[in-house]
Amino acid sequence: MKKLIPILLLLSVFTEINAQRDSSLNNRKKENDLSELSFIERCYAGGNGGAYFSTGGAYIDISPIMGYNLTEHFSVGISTTYKYFRYNYSPSMSNSSHVFGGGAFTRLLLFDFLFAHAEI
Repeated sequence: MKKLIPILLLLSVFTEINAQRDSSLNNRKKENDLSELSFIERCYAGGNGGAYFSTGGAYIDISPIMGYNLTEHFSVGISTTYKYFRYNYSPSMSNSSHVFGGGAFTRLLLFDFLFAHAEI
């Protein structure tokens, strides 16, 4: 029972956030309809994040993205990430690390519900 409580607490504390792209772009019938949109209307933002805390350590992940729709089915963008790790080996010894990163990505909308994503 004592081992079950930390596991349940871990599962209940873990949080993940996913932002979805604007669905109004999927409702357009013609690909050239995007030409009527302003720069800001063709941009989208999203990303994900997560957190995990326990007596053995912690993990925090914040990864936002910003994209631009070149066509109705193809977009490009940039991403950034921040990750924090902390491991507690014993009450008097721990180790922590901060990771920063970024990259560029492309997306190809295959269906209204599925896209291919490549990132460097």
